[in-house]
Amino acid sequence: MIKQIESNFKKVFTRLRLIITKAIVDKINDSTEVQLLDVSSLDSEVLKTLERIQEYGLSTVPPAKASAIIGSQGGDRSNSVVLKTGYPQGRPKDKQEGDVTLWDIHGNTIELTSDGIKVTGAEVNINNGTEGAARENDTVEVTIPALSFIVEVTGGAGAPAVGVKNPNPVVVDGFIDSSSGSVKIGD
Repeated sequence: MIKQIESNFKKVFTRLRLIITKAIVDKINDSTEVQLLDVSSLDSEVLKTLERIQEYGLSTVPPAKASAIIGSQGGDRSNSVVLKTGYPQGRPKDKQEGDVTLWDIHGNTIELTSDGIKVTGAEVNINNGTEGAARENDTVEVTIPALSFIVEVTGGAGAPAVGVKNPNPVVVDGFIDSSSGSVKIGD
């Protein structure tokens, strides 16, 4: 009877130990509806074609040798999924509390900090490069569509009243000055 209890307890303990496992990514298949990964666990166990379900609106392809956390329902390795991946070798460090950085292993970053938004990369391409970007001291023309609310008016006789829908489009010419938020691309 004691041997049976010990045997059952050992089986339960083994299953509990196998529920969460750390692993290394070996291979990625991003061509299927759900991304599939082959991984090697720290005890040299190879798990193939594990599903990696990603957050809605954000898709990533982890590099080979990335770290992974594997979840196995009830400790059953035949029913495992990749819960999380990370790449500590390339992670941006020394950020401030509250900062957010979207990054890749190629050195491209989008940083959200208390100082503003900073985009770094070999090339920033907006709309496939077919549209110009406004920069400080550029001349601009802004069209406020008809039936929009005018929130603030500075200067200009005959300007629509604040808070009233404009009956026709309003076109404003000007330039981006140093007090405007500007988009800075490259040097």
